[in-house]
Amino acid sequence: HFPASPLVAVTWVFHGALHMVEGGRILPDPLPALSISGPSAAPVTSWSPGAVLALTQSFKPEAWAALTGAQPAALAGRTERLDSLPPGPLRAALGAVGVPEDLPRLEAALVPLWQARRYGAGPGGAGHRLGDWVSSVLLRAATGGTGRSLRQAQRRLKALTGHSARDLALYAQIEALWQLSRESDAPLAEVALEGGFADQSHMGRAVRRVTGESPAALMRAIAEDEAFWAYRLLGEGL
Repeated sequence: HFPASPLVAVTWVFHGALHMVEGGRILPDPLPALSISGPSAAPVTSWSPGAVLALTQSFKPEAWAALTGAQPAALAGRTERLDSLPPGPLRAALGAVGVPEDLPRLEAALVPLWQARRYGAGPGGAGHRLGDWVSSVLLRAATGGTGRSLRQAQRRLKALTGHSARDLALYAQIEALWQLSRESDAPLAEVALEGGFADQSHMGRAVRRVTGESPAALMRAIAEDEAFWAYRLLGEGL
């Protein structure tokens, strides 16, 4: 189980098979050895019939656009093969990874590629948290370009990320709420208010939209369900 995300994800399956789950149904065809998934407005579930070794590398939307020339919005809610990318240095670098030991070579290829194309994609020091990036990209959308109207800023934000300000703010708010819930033993109603929600019901709707679970059910699943390992891993990074 993975939460909804504004990021573009590249996934390598080195060993075993991964199947996506849609509407409670396991799709018959496994993911290819290398796949590209666009931003997802809903939580995502995958299933494996046995042991699997896989790696996912995420890219911020405007970084993906700068590296590929492709708009992330065109990938929204979809998973494609590597050959869906136009030929170029990034496609070659991603395709050169066949085993985990190839990852240092990927990093070595990405660094000069990013340095050459990062102009206009935003500062690299925006922070590793979604909230840091959201604040940065909202500021750039509001102050960049020639127009300063709200509508022009919204268009710039959509072009940069493929998302609305409201959607991006929700991702940042859920991330902050997750950190707050890990640091506090307060009742959920109090956590909701501290997290900037109108009340517990408002918080519950937001959490369910991003994760598919209520806050209480999500916390139990993170603590007890192996399938929610990604949430535990995300929590360690906050």
